[in-house]
Amino acid sequence: MDKFYKENCLAEQDFVKNPDLTVAQYADECAKEMGGKIAITGFVRFALGE
Repeated sequence: MDKFYKENCLAEQDFVKNPDLTVAQYADECAKEMGGKIAITGFVRFALGE
């Protein structure tokens, strides 16, 4: 089940600019820095190497 979510759920995928973080972890870090909340409302698909 974890493998499915890692591959198909945006928030669980590796953040393209820092693969040590997931998208959700990156959003949480940014929200803490800004002192607010972040809601992911859209996305653009990238493949590493593009």
